Amino acid sequence: MGGDSLSRKDSCHLQLPAPLACMPTRKKKKHHKLSKNLSGTAGEYFVAAELSRRGWLASIALRSSEAIDVLAIHPRTHKQVTIQVKTRQGAGTKWTLQQKAEGLHDSHIFYVFVRLLDKKTRPDFYVVPSKLVAQHVRRRHRKWLSKNKRDGRPRKNTPLRRYFTPDDYLDAWEQLAAESSIKA
Repeated sequence: MGGDSLSRKDSCHLQLPAPLACMPTRKKKKHHKLSKNLSGTAGEYFVAAELSRRGWLASIALRSSEAIDVLAIHPRTHKQVTIQVKTRQGAGTKWTLQQKAEGLHDSHIFYVFVRLLDKKTRPDFYVVPSKLVAQHVRRRHRKWLSKNKRDGRPRKNTPLRRYFTPDDYLDAWEQLAAESSIKA
């Protein structure tokens, strides 16, 4: 047997120092995604941190708060906004929302779509007024319903909605201050 043709298994039979003998080979670790609950919580904290960094007072809402994840107020102008945070992991700009998104539209309600890329990269934030999200979701869902399935049968209505974040809203934090003269 030649020394360089030994497999890892065969090396267990050689006289190697104890710590090296029969050491398992390292496998590459797979990137494990966070659970939906953890990624959603991370998104909310990232949004609150980013708002704080931009001079807003931000607070995460209680879990039982309907349609509000983050409350924010600007200390100088006293402008208040409520934010619905949606978080996804990995590349892509497609988001799944619920039917209630069609009815959630007010000038002080915003969506911040958070895209977690990896642990070393700052998340992407898409800041979109709720009115635009509601219009887009409603229009897109009606269009989807108007088309038949591949087999020709009509589609059934579901509570799920799709939303695609336009790049125009990437880091568009100024949306929050649009009605006032402050800079976000």
